[in-house]
Amino acid sequence: MKNKNGFISMTVVYGFLIIFLFLVGTILATYKDRNTFMSYLDTKVNEDLLPIKSKAITIYNRMLEDNIVTSGETVDGDSAFDYNNIATDDNGKGLYYLDSQNKVDENNDGVISRIYFYRGNVSNNYVLLKNTLNGKNYCFRIIRTNENSSIRLIFIRETANTTCSGAATSIATTAFNPALTKNKLNNDFYIPSTNTNKSDNAFVGYMYGKPESIIGREFYKKITDDKIKDGLGNLTAITHYQPTRSGNVAQIRFNDTHNYYDDDLDRTDASNYKYFRHLNSVTLNGNVELRANEVIETIGSVDRKGNESKVKAVVDNWYVTNFGTVTNGVITDAIYCNDRDVGTLVATSTAGFALNNTNYKGSSNLHSFKCTLEQDRFSLSYNRGGERLAYNSLIYPVGLPTYDDVVFAGGAKVKPNSRYYLNLGAAYWTMTPYSFASNVAYETVVNANGEINKLNVQSNAGVFPVLSIRSDSIVLSGVGTALEPYIIELK
Repeated sequence: MKNKNGFISMTVVYGFLIIFLFLVGTILATYKDRNTFMSYLDTKVNEDLLPIKSKAITIYNRMLEDNIVTSGETVDGDSAFDYNNIATDDNGKGLYYLDSQNKVDENNDGVISRIYFYRGNVSNNYVLLKNTLNGKNYCFRIIRTNENSSIRLIFIRETANTTCSGAATSIATTAFNPALTKNKLNNDFYIPSTNTNKSDNAFVGYMYGKPESIIGREFYKKITDDKIKDGLGNLTAITHYQPTRSGNVAQIRFNDTHNYYDDDLDRTDASNYKYFRHLNSVTLNGNVELRANEVIETIGSVDRKGNESKVKAVVDNWYVTNFGTVTNGVITDAIYCNDRDVGTLVATSTAGFALNNTNYKGSSNLHSFKCTLEQDRFSLSYNRGGERLAYNSLIYPVGLPTYDDVVFAGGAKVKPNSRYYLNLGAAYWTMTPYSFASNVAYETVVNANGEINKLNVQSNAGVFPVLSIRSDSIVLSGVGTALEPYIIELK
């Protein structure tokens, strides 16, 4: 309202000012309350979602969330793909799973757990293990999950940054196992004249007992009663000197009355036993032979008495050098199968030892992650945090890929394939035996062209170790590609 001079009354001005200030105060108070409420709501939502968020950033869940996952089998349990042929866009590319007991029961205990596996020309299964203890970064590809849900990785290269682009680099080039080198008639190896290649079925083993061509002469050597008839160790009466039997396994204590090859027995602990496979029907120069492609070990001792392969020594040394001080539990135990089961492959009871021609898993068209024989399952020893097993305990939780790993990933026998992730550009060993023929032991390999084939164990090939990490390992960043791998920290 104007006054008589034509100006707005100051009373009106003050009134509008008061109303304006009241509205501003109300808005500010409301805004503060709104912020307080929204902050509270955000906090509560984050608290409620924390378990879900934590779960989502584990490597196991990232695998499932970052892929369209389908079955690698039909509803009837048949193969969804032709695993005898290479992976293509029409024959498997992506992340798949298996549920059938005859495919996934790794430890053959009748209890099954789904196994997920990558197949074909995938590009989102890269993992970078960042070792904060030595400042090095290690690139891997995810092969599959294990029956215990841990994640199986194959090493491909070291990297100076946090990307995994570039060619795969083998840790070494080596023979799988060497030739027999001793030729003595008394206390050391004796190589029959028929063994021109100085090999044995034993040498398909990642670990193995004494080669069959010598074990009959050494093991049954006896120094207290009957005299050895000749340099080959033929005895006048062998039967009553056989070790105590427990099923099909022979047990020998270090202090048995009859000294069976005394130098080979552990005399440090009376509770330690040696275990051997026993074949009654096979004899050599009058001596009952023992199956040599199975480990001879001392139960309860970290120092295994079986022989380790040359390639195993290389793998173990690599692990100790690069991960030996890691203690944060990311790297974990798993079964690594050196499948020497011949029961389903051959019809003769004498296969799998000495110089007998034998076909093993690598020469077959059988595809399964099941490891039938206990003595072929390699995992951590009890003293190293593993379960107490009767055979083949490892000091370090590391091995090699298997024939089945490569088949399910997309490789096939004698069929080149440049478009699947386990074609690493160089020939490399698996830990699956292929065959023994004409005095030559063969292991399964993946050639530089991606095909699965065989190679004399005395020849050289590359080495790409395999280890496993816990399924709940936290992914710090990355999407699984070569440029942005899933990054997991080791401490």
